[in-house]
Amino acid sequence: MPNLQDDDVLSRFAFDRNHVRADGTARSALLKPKTGQALSVFQTTGITHSTICDHGHHYADNPASGRVHFGYVTLSCQEVRAEGLQPYYDNTSPRHVSVPFNADDPERRLALAQALASKASLLQECLPPATIVL
Repeated sequence: MPNLQDDDVLSRFAFDRNHVRADGTARSALLKPKTGQALSVFQTTGITHSTICDHGHHYADNPASGRVHFGYVTLSCQEVRAEGLQPYYDNTSPRHVSVPFNADDPERRLALAQALASKASLLQECLPPATIVL
């Protein structure tokens, strides 16, 4: 994959309704990785809403463990970099991007997540994956 450009769109899938406010704005919990982990997002520049939802169902969901996304928020790569973060393709799955926080301090990680949440788009809702009935 080529290097990420400032205008690339990064999508973060939402799995927990408590991570999104009723008005569709992201809470910091949606954009705060666990200690020692990177924030997991997908580069979705130039693809349609339904394709983003399908991509999430195929590459981010884990139905066996009850993990199915219901939507996503977006940020530009430039907005992420403005917080001193360096997103990069890690190709663990197609279009996957890691955003290392490099901050073991819980207060710093929370501040980064809050800054990203304040810049994130409103939640774009996705339909559940199609169920095949035999």
